[in-house]
Amino acid sequence: MASQVPSDVEKTTKGEFFGPRAKLRRHAERGRYDPEEVFAVVDAAPIAHLAFVLAGQAHCIPLAHGRVGRTVYLHGAVANRALKALQGEQASCLVFTLLDGLVCATRAFNHSMNFRCAVVFGQARELTDPEELGVALSAIVDHNLPGRTQELPPHSEQELAMTRVVAVDITEASVKVRSGGTGQPAETIPGSPNWVGTLPLALVAGGLQRDPALQPETLLDPSIGLAAVRYGANPVIEQRDGEWLYSTDDGRLDVDWIAQLLTESYWAKGVSRAAVSQSLTGSLCFGLYEGGRQVAFARVVSDGCRIGYVADVIVDPGRQRCGLGTKLMNFVLAHPQVAKLSRLVLATRDADGFYERCGFKKGANVHLSRLND
Repeated sequence: MASQVPSDVEKTTKGEFFGPRAKLRRHAERGRYDPEEVFAVVDAAPIAHLAFVLAGQAHCIPLAHGRVGRTVYLHGAVANRALKALQGEQASCLVFTLLDGLVCATRAFNHSMNFRCAVVFGQARELTDPEELGVALSAIVDHNLPGRTQELPPHSEQELAMTRVVAVDITEASVKVRSGGTGQPAETIPGSPNWVGTLPLALVAGGLQRDPALQPETLLDPSIGLAAVRYGANPVIEQRDGEWLYSTDDGRLDVDWIAQLLTESYWAKGVSRAAVSQSLTGSLCFGLYEGGRQVAFARVVSDGCRIGYVADVIVDPGRQRCGLGTKLMNFVLAHPQVAKLSRLVLATRDADGFYERCGFKKGANVHLSRLND
């Protein structure tokens, strides 16, 4: 049985996109119909799901999308059946979902999920105007990588001819939002041996994986770096100094080279490659490169706020005593996440003078430490 919506709730949740197809009938108090709330979910969702009927059979497929104003753009190959099926349809349906958490209760009946979900209806039309085609394809590419198309060559006529683009002009839409705890009656919780609460979820970026065919000296494009940060990765910082390339891009690291030098060092003698690889994953890594080849490395392990530990500072044996260690340490110390730390510590058996020149001082309880202003 459909829930009844109190008039005061309905008044606050109705908006320009309110309509019979998008109206929530269960948990209607969670419904939102304001365009800005709809757009926020459409823009945050990495993909769209398109529902359509073809030859009497229902289908639902994921598609990349982009939005300009009140229009959502979808694209695929010219022969794409789903986009063909939309032609002439009066009510295309798109769904965008963001999963925010798993809600755990003492009874299976009370388990739930926190989410934001937009359901969009509108009339579909195929694009034929080259100008709008270009705008639409740029919006789709820039949806997950804002600014990317400004870094790339313009869409070619051949690419436009090979692509079918459909626009869905939104006429009705709603957002359903579920947040908070279990909503389980308090009297059912005391005495239960089960954990009650919410497991938050988020889409998180991993380390960048450079295409092996890419020129080794190619710097990271700003749009890629910003997208990585948007999804929780550390910002990648790269800079050139003549023949030298400084980078915090983990995708550039030569793990075999790092592991070989560390296993021969006095502080990590015999360490396995697997252990080295795991240690890199939990660290902020710095590399110095010449002609695409790594010649120096260091990493910082930190709580991100107060204290950091500088570890595994190594220089290629054939390039030692050339000032590369100093170049690398200057890059490390200038990094925004390192510079904001209150204290940096490290241990060394034979390089006290070098680190003292970098601003570190001997202390009673640690080998060397550096206090940042």
